[in-house]
Amino acid sequence: MSERASEMAALLGTIDIQAAASTAKTSDVIDVSEYDSVLFLVEIGTNCCSSGKLTIQVFEGTSTGTVTNAVTTVTHAKATGGENQQYLVDLDCADLSGPNYRYVKAKVTSTGKQMGFYLAALGFKPRYHPASDGDLASVKSITQT
Repeated sequence: MSERASEMAALLGTIDIQAAASTAKTSDVIDVSEYDSVLFLVEIGTNCCSSGKLTIQVFEGTSTGTVTNAVTTVTHAKATGGENQQYLVDLDCADLSGPNYRYVKAKVTSTGKQMGFYLAALGFKPRYHPASDGDLASVKSITQT
């Protein structure tokens, strides 16, 4: 029997659905010490317009209070991508600044016109199984078919 997707990946952090102009939201701080990689998924809705811009940043730190060192930045504007787009930021935890850098978070900033977005962070290749043991408390259920 093969492993189920819910046993191989855990929902570690989110930014709930946003629909606001000129806002900055951050995800939960994630302890990546038990995962090989974290995949940040960002969905941009239909309200992105030519004067709006969305910036996705991932930060690292050595404690939950010091997650301020930028790892990567991705910028989206309608002129370069349009509406209803998805971004994936694949973070290899081995590429962080050092062994003490085990905490990460994402920040999504929208500027200009109203722009809807959502972020989810999934942890992959857990050191302990199943990965779903590390899911956020807000995961209501896992349904397998």
